[in-house]
Amino acid sequence: MNVKSSIPTGRETLYSAAEAAAVAMPEAPAPRLNGPRIFGARPGRPIVFSIAAAGERPMRFEVEGLPAGAKMDPETGRLSGTVTTPGSYAVRLRVSNRHGTATGQLTLEVGERHTLTPPMGWNSWNCWGGAVTEEKVLQAAKAYRNRTDCPGARVLGVHVEGPYFSPGRPGAHWPHLIRRPDPREYAAWLE
Repeated sequence: MNVKSSIPTGRETLYSAAEAAAVAMPEAPAPRLNGPRIFGARPGRPIVFSIAAAGERPMRFEVEGLPAGAKMDPETGRLSGTVTTPGSYAVRLRVSNRHGTATGQLTLEVGERHTLTPPMGWNSWNCWGGAVTEEKVLQAAKAYRNRTDCPGARVLGVHVEGPYFSPGRPGAHWPHLIRRPDPREYAAWLE
């Protein structure tokens, strides 16, 4: 969705609903759990999961109910380790800082069935329409990477097409109308 906004940002126009929401909603200092409620792992495979919590840092993370082989870093909220026994484990979460405490529950699914963790991520398909530029893509990648409420989050890839590769010819897909990308250009997006 493309939006124009009158939110004072030092720029004239915000180009996406996500960008407008991020500017319009300053982060509250009290902790808030805002991550998925289910995470899956295969038996005997490493667990790589971060408890997503918004609020002022530093925070202290606590869990109860982790299965044997799993552990959590109380300063970062990162779950790690290896669980060998299949099952559905109810893990109680608690995150606190000087402004308060938030509690919740995470189900850790350890097994062999397909898609133990529901698919998730961020997609900005066409959020800039024909106004896409390298600067906007770079700003979005940096904003996502620098989020403090998602420890360990990182940009795994960037997919761009259409107007980005064919300025002035939206929708062009013929090779002779599309400029050749330079891989060096994308390195900054993923740093």
